[in-house]
Amino acid sequence: MSTEHHISRGRELYTMQPSGRDAGLSRFTAFAVVLAILCTGINIHISLTVEVPQAPMRFRDLGGLKRPNQFIGLERARLPVVASDPCKIYPNLLARVNRLEPKRAYSDNPERFAAWGKMVPPEDKQFQITPQVSTIVEFRSVGYKMENCQLVVTVPVDPGAAIKLGTGQNLVDIWRVATNTPSWPIDPKSLTWGTRPTRVSKIGSFTIMPGTNYTHSFSCLSDSLHVFEFAAEDEDVHVQWSQDHNNPDPAVRISVLGLNCSASAVTMSQRASIA
Repeated sequence: MSTEHHISRGRELYTMQPSGRDAGLSRFTAFAVVLAILCTGINIHISLTVEVPQAPMRFRDLGGLKRPNQFIGLERARLPVVASDPCKIYPNLLARVNRLEPKRAYSDNPERFAAWGKMVPPEDKQFQITPQVSTIVEFRSVGYKMENCQLVVTVPVDPGAAIKLGTGQNLVDIWRVATNTPSWPIDPKSLTWGTRPTRVSKIGSFTIMPGTNYTHSFSCLSDSLHVFEFAAEDEDVHVQWSQDHNNPDPAVRISVLGLNCSASAVTMSQRASIA
């Protein structure tokens, strides 16, 4: 075999053997790949097994939100000077409180229903008055120049099974209670007998029976909150119904009186007349 052949063979063997630097880089690459796979596995395990605490949602923070004017420029419109039919406003909150369970909240807030199984809370609310149970009702007055309100309680002449009445007189007291300042709504999750709003003044008493049509007039500025408590006058009171705005009798609501029921009463031609 010639000398030139040995020299050529030696060069091939030399080039096939990795240098020390290349071997180090290969080991580092393999280590990095293994470490990346390990970290990915740990992250997947944590995401599947560890519950990350969520930031608490504070209902009262809503009170700090600015409520913009819904009727911008409407004061400059030429509105018809005619009375419209009363607007019917149903409670944005209707909840019971129980003297025998002072820490219980009869809340049907959407957050709790979602936590229980992604269910939508029912629209019907339980209105109940007994010697132990009172009902808190909260309304928000809306509308433009609609500042004369009536609290209305109606019971059909033939209620059938829609309402449960006790055998006594069923005399009920109505109290106006304090509203939050600033004007944020009551948190249904924390409304209990122990945390219910303070009674401010007694509006009156009336008997709930078939054919009841009770009204109480009061002033209501636009976008203001009004809260009432319905409580038993004596020990023989029992009143209960399921209130649904789709079937508004029996019901407790407010009727708002004024020149226009809402901004929708302004026609397109009247909007064009705004300077």
